[in-house]
Amino acid sequence: MALVLIETGPQWFICESSAGAPFKANDAVTIGAASGGAVKLEGRVVETRTANFGNPAKQTLQLSIAMTSGDLTGFKNEGAFAGCKIKSGASEAIVHPACKTKYSSQLFKVSELQKMFDKAVAVIKAASDGKNDAFVKKWFGTIATSKGSELAKIHQRCSELSSGVECLTTAVFEVVGGEFLGGIDPKVKGRLKGGPVCRIQLGKGFSYTRYSWGERVATIVHELTHWILGTVDAKFGAEDAYGVKCIQLSQDPRECSKALNNADNWAFYICEYRGIDTANDWRYFTEEEMKSRGPFSQDPKNTDMLLIA
Repeated sequence: MALVLIETGPQWFICESSAGAPFKANDAVTIGAASGGAVKLEGRVVETRTANFGNPAKQTLQLSIAMTSGDLTGFKNEGAFAGCKIKSGASEAIVHPACKTKYSSQLFKVSELQKMFDKAVAVIKAASDGKNDAFVKKWFGTIATSKGSELAKIHQRCSELSSGVECLTTAVFEVVGGEFLGGIDPKVKGRLKGGPVCRIQLGKGFSYTRYSWGERVATIVHELTHWILGTVDAKFGAEDAYGVKCIQLSQDPRECSKALNNADNWAFYICEYRGIDTANDWRYFTEEEMKSRGPFSQDPKNTDMLLIA
């Protein structure tokens, strides 16, 4: 089973001064008060560079850092990192007073993400073994799946998905700003696809209470089908075929073939193999439930704090 790791999207830190050994990519760092106060955050160096900064301009060390641990609540405003000390072994740097770096995202609990990822893997395996034609027709429609060998192709691709997931050793969830649920960075996918590590982006929407626990699992499945099967986010009319739209897509005589490679159709189909799960919330997996969902709201009170690290 793949190990889940969590980190934020990387942000650039402009340093006023540095000492000791040069920082390197993948160095583990701590960030704390320059006065030697308690360490607030832990992270990983993604990239280093030197560039002109200030007036008059001078060559300045800049570090791209992805946070891996800590409470980012106090670092959502510009200038919150000014004067902080970045350390890694013998390497040390002080953040420039004019550095405006801030974080719009918050880290999620690794333990909760691991449970969701493990469930995603379990339902993928169950779908690969189960090969239920009724489930296929429910989520991919009866029109497209009745043509040629399309039904058998769905079962074959499900086996490919299961095999691909079994080869993963690490799943890195990168928490980024934005109201979306999940995504794949195409630059990262092109570099890592086929290897033992996959990287999935999670937006702030992933933590909203308007989405059920099961929908978060489905989001992970959705992104894994992008990663391993090369599925797409198809359009139905002018909209992305998510949720109700993916159901309508599968039922449309002219557009239904798109559902066969649409990631949301795949996610809902695979999650059909969840069995009887009374321990978790699996709402919004029927068309009626999807249509009954209330309007979107950015109210921070709608954040599931049980997921926040």
